[in-house]
Order: sequence, then C-alpha cells, then structure tokens
Amino acid sequence: HERFNLLALGGAWMSRKLGIPFVLEVNADLLEQRKFKGIPERGLRYLFAVWTTRLCFKAAAKIICISRDLKDHLHCRWGVDARKLTVLPCAADIEAFRPPHDSERVRRNLGLTTEPVIMWVGGFYPWHDLDLLLESFIQVLQRQPNARLVLVGDGPVRPLLAQKVMQNGLWQAVIMTGAIAHTRVPEMLSIADVAVVPAAPVPASHGGTGTPLKLFEYMAAGKAIVATALNQATEVIQDGYNGLLVEAGDVNGFAKALLTLLNNSLERDRLGNHARRHAIEQHSWEQYTQRLEVIYLNVLENTPSRPSYL
Repeated sequence: HERFNLLALGGAWMSRKLGIPFVLEVNADLLEQRKFKGIPERGLRYLFAVWTTRLCFKAAAKIICISRDLKDHLHCRWGVDARKLTVLPCAADIEAFRPPHDSERVRRNLGLTTEPVIMWVGGFYPWHDLDLLLESFIQVLQRQPNARLVLVGDGPVRPLLAQKVMQNGLWQAVIMTGAIAHTRVPEMLSIADVAVVPAAPVPASHGGTGTPLKLFEYMAAGKAIVATALNQATEVIQDGYNGLLVEAGDVNGFAKALLTLLNNSLERDRLGNHARRHAIEQHSWEQYTQRLEVIYLNVLENTPSRPSYL
C-alpha cells in the first residue's frame, strides 16, 4: 500500500520484485494539482511524470480514491479501469472527540466568556474560501454583535486574511490561534457553537474539495455544521438533518445559516447529535480500517501471484 506521489515508483517496483499486489491511495491527480497551484511540471520532467503516473496506475491492483469526483476523473482523464477504482473517504477518532472537554478553560485562555463562537479549523489555503467566511461573519455581527469567529490553524493566506480583519476593524471579534497540535483540536472544538466548512470550487483532478478531515472531526465532536455544498460534503451532510449546506459563493446564504444556528440552541443540539451519531455509525477509523481490510482481501483473492507489469 502506497500513497501516490509524483515521480515515485517504489511501491510498484517492490510489488513486482516481491510478487505481491500493489494498492495505491490517490488523494489528487498531482500533475493537475500542480497546474492548479500555478507550479506545473514542464519539459522532460513533465514527460517523465506522465510516464510514472501511467505506470503506477497500471501497476496497481486497486486504486483508493478519497472522493467519487476523483474516481471519475481518474477514469476519464487517465483511462483507469473503473473496476480498479474504489472510494474510501476519511474518518475521525470518535473517542478523542467525544464531548465534553474543559471548555471553560479554553474560553478563558482565548479571553472569552459567554460569547457565541463560530469556529474553523484547518490550513489557510485559497480553496477553503476563508474570504467568504469573513464576509459572512461581518453580516453575522450586524445581528449578533457579541459573536466571535475563531480560526484555528496556519497557512499561506493567513497574513492576507489577518490584514482584511484589521482593515474591517474586526480585531476584537476574530481570533486567530495559529497552528496547534492535533491533540488539542478536540478541546478547542469544545467551545464552538457552530463549526464551518467553507469551500471554493476546485477541479476534481485536485481531489475536488474532497472530504476534509475537519468535517468528520466536527461530526465526531457533535457540532452543528455549516458547509459549502460541494463534492462529498453533499454526501456526508444531509441538509437540515446533520448539518446545513449552502451553495458555493453564497455569502448571504452562509451568513443566514450561521445566524439560524446561533439563534437556536435546540437546533444546534439536534444537528450536532445527528452528526455525531452519523460519525459513529459510518466514519470511525475502526470502520475505515475494516473497509480497507476488505479491499485488501478482495485484492488478494483476485490478483495473480506475480503481476505482469513493469
């Protein structure tokens, strides 16, 4: 089992050498991803990358994709046999995110008392559409002046976002914690009244917006979620049952969803309880490994003892 890396043939080569099946995990078409990020491969390196990518896809007995969009892309763009492709989304540590945690201590450390908290956790990248979140929060403040937006994490667009916070006079309402250890995420989430997953449209080749780990961790923590209706978020979240979905780019709609939940604690609890139940039933790491084991067993049962590639 190897996670797909550009220009890497180690897993394919070792499977051939040892005469055992090769399972490849693909989270994005890395050639297309680099193009999307503005750092495309060129010249001989591009040609070599195309060759190694085709070879890896051909060598794999099974390819695990994080989303249906990516699965469809690999089939259409690279001609991978659809029977070789399977989807296995991320999961969460159900016990680690089990509420409650010492939320009062976390609030004190952030200088908070009883203010309602909207929280986002993750890397500060363009495809997370944090501009939309900030614009929506400005609308929320017009109706809920004591609301607070807590942004947990770091990344390349954080300085620009911090600048926009200052320009809009939001330094008292927006808290940026910076990067924290993943082990601290459960206690940080304990203070969130609403957890958010904004996203900008991203090509399927890039993994789409995928199914961010944060989504499953929010669910495991029993949080009321507002998410952009893109890719597998629409498969994991049932709008109005275990979260609220908003169309991509809809600032007003996102703000309205946030206000709906901030103003209704019973609705927050209902959505959060359903979200945690769904995480327990469908998206624990134990269930992930069980599904992965089934994939391995199927591969072993249906693959010749010595693959005929390379």
